[in-house]
This record gives sequence, structure tokens and C-alpha cells, in this order.
Amino acid sequence: MTPVILLVAFCAVMSAVAVGRLAVDESRDYVDIGSTLVVVGITVLAVFWVTLAESLLIATGRALLGFAGACVVVVGVGVIVRYWDRTRESTASSE
Repeated sequence: MTPVILLVAFCAVMSAVAVGRLAVDESRDYVDIGSTLVVVGITVLAVFWVTLAESLLIATGRALLGFAGACVVVVGVGVIVRYWDRTRESTASSE
């Protein structure tokens, strides 16, 4: 078992925790959704790294996996950046 596979296992557990917290939390906001997307995207990129190290997929499959992971991370960061100030405003107005 390579260390990269251990990284994927760790990322998968963190993704499960992030998605679980998002599903259970009733006061979630867009920053929480963006953070979850980033964690899931990093997990997909870690799986991509394993496919590179172990030669598990054909080149097209690896490219699609890497592209999908990068897109999910970019969308997650975009959501975080877009709604960062709104989260602080809504928290300040509720106090």
C-alpha cells in the first residue's frame, strides 16, 4: 500500500465528515457549502494522484478525473470568496 492511498483514505474520511456536517447542520451557509466542495475536490484530486502513481486508468480517464477535481475545488473556492462578507454581515445582524 502506497502512502498516496493512505492520503486518499484520510481525504475520504474528511469528505464524509464535511458532507455529514453539512447535512446535519440546520444553520449552514454558503461558506460551509464552499468548504465542503473544496474538501470533496481535494479528495478527487488525491484519487487522481493514485491513478497516476498506480496506472489505474487510461489517460482520458485520468484527465477527466483531474479536471473534475480541479473544477470542484475552483467552484468551492469561488463560493467561499463570493459569500465570505455576507456571512459576517448576517452573523453581525443576528447578534
